[in-house]
Amino acid sequence: MPIIKNFSQIPIPQTQNQNQSISYDYEMGSLLLTGGNFTKSLPYLKKALQASLSTKNFSHYFSCYSLLFQALNELGEQKEAQQLYKNFKQTCDIYNISVTHKALIISAYYNIYIEKDFDQAKQELNSALKTAFNLNDSYVKADDRVKQNDIRYEIILCLYVYSVYYLEIEDYENCIQELKNLKILLKDYLNLKKEVELDHSRTNNVQKLQTYHKILEKLKKNSQNIQKIQLGVKFIEACIELYYTKNYKQAEKLSWDLYEEANKTNLIFYIPYILCLMTVCYIELKNTKQAQMFFNLAKKNVNKERKLLTLFMNHVEQYGQLSQREENDNYDLIFDIKDHLIVEKQKGCIELKNQFILMDLLKLLLLNPGVPYSKEKIIQKVWKQDYLPEIHDNKIYVTIKRLREMIEFNSCKPRYICRNNAGYHFSAQAKVLVKQ
Repeated sequence: MPIIKNFSQIPIPQTQNQNQSISYDYEMGSLLLTGGNFTKSLPYLKKALQASLSTKNFSHYFSCYSLLFQALNELGEQKEAQQLYKNFKQTCDIYNISVTHKALIISAYYNIYIEKDFDQAKQELNSALKTAFNLNDSYVKADDRVKQNDIRYEIILCLYVYSVYYLEIEDYENCIQELKNLKILLKDYLNLKKEVELDHSRTNNVQKLQTYHKILEKLKKNSQNIQKIQLGVKFIEACIELYYTKNYKQAEKLSWDLYEEANKTNLIFYIPYILCLMTVCYIELKNTKQAQMFFNLAKKNVNKERKLLTLFMNHVEQYGQLSQREENDNYDLIFDIKDHLIVEKQKGCIELKNQFILMDLLKLLLLNPGVPYSKEKIIQKVWKQDYLPEIHDNKIYVTIKRLREMIEFNSCKPRYICRNNAGYHFSAQAKVLVKQ
C-alpha cells in the first residue's frame, strides 16, 4: 500500500501556540495511523485539518488530507472519503490552489485508491510532475536552495505515486522504469544531507549558515517520510518479482528485508501487508507450512476495523486455499460426499464424479471405521445383489484394487482399506473427516 504523507512545508506566518496545536494533533494522528489505529487517528487529523485551514497553513492542510484519505481507505469508509474529497476540492477552488502540484498529487491518490479512476489519476500526475519540474527550474535559476530542497522531495513523492499507479494498473514495464528514476532521485536526496553538512562546516557567512540550517531542519523533518517511501519502493519491487518476473526467491528476500525494516522503523500498520506478501511467496514456492505460518501471523496483527486489509487477506487466503490446506493438515483423509471429492494428505485432491460404485463402497467403509464387511455384505449393500462367488469375487477384488490405487499413497501397503479374516474394513486409526 502506498504511503503518502507530508507533501511539503510552505512557510505561512502564524503564532507559536497555533503552530504547536496543529503540530500536536497532526503528529498524534500520524502516530496512531502508523501504529495501525486508524479509527483513533481520525479525530486528531480532522482537528488538525480545521486548524490548518483557519490559519491558512496549507502545508499541514495537504498533509492532513493525505493521511485522512489513507485512513478512510483502510477503514473502507468510501462515502466519508468522497464527502471529504468534495470539501477538499471546494476549498482548493476558493483559495485558488486546485492546480498546485500538491493538490494534484492528493487528487491522484484519491482517484487511484477510492474512485479507481485511473485515467483521471494519470492526468493529475502528469500535471503535478510538470508543475513541480517547472518550479524546480525557477528555484535553480534563483539559486534558492531551500525551495530546491522542498521541490526535490515533492518530485520524489510524485514519482512514487506514479509507481503506485503503474502497479495498480499492472503496467509493470513502466512501473520498473519509474522505480529506476525514483531510486536515482532518492539516492541524490539522501546524499544531500552530507553535502549540506559539509557546506555548513566550511562557511562563516551568517546568511548561508541560516540557509543550511533550514535545509537540514527540513531534511530531518522529512526523514521518516523518506523511510516510508523507501519501504514502499521495496514493496512494489517485491510485487513485481512475485507477479511479473515470477522470481519468487527474490520476492522472498525483499519481503524479509521489508519485514525487518518495518519493525526497525516502527511502521506497524505495514506489517500485515508484508506478512501477506510473504505468504504468497511461500505459496508460489510450494512451501505450504511457511505460507500458513505467515498468514496466521498476519491474522494476529489485524483488527476488524481494517476492512481493506481484511479484503486483501481474504484474497490471499482464497488464492492459496489456506483454510482448506490448514484443515487438510489435521486429517489423513477428507471425504466430501456431496461434491464427490477425496482429499488425501499426500496425494491431494481426487475426484470421484460418476464413480458411483467406488463412492458407495468408500462411503460404506468410511462411515463405519474398524467394522469388517464380508464379501456377502459388500455385494448386498453396494451392488444390491445376492452374493455369487463365481460372479462377484473378481468384481470385489477389482473394485477394492481401484479404490486403493485412488486413495492409498502406496496401494501395495494399504493404510486405509484393510482386510482381516472377517472381511474388508476401513482403518480405525486413520484421521478421517466426512463431509455430508
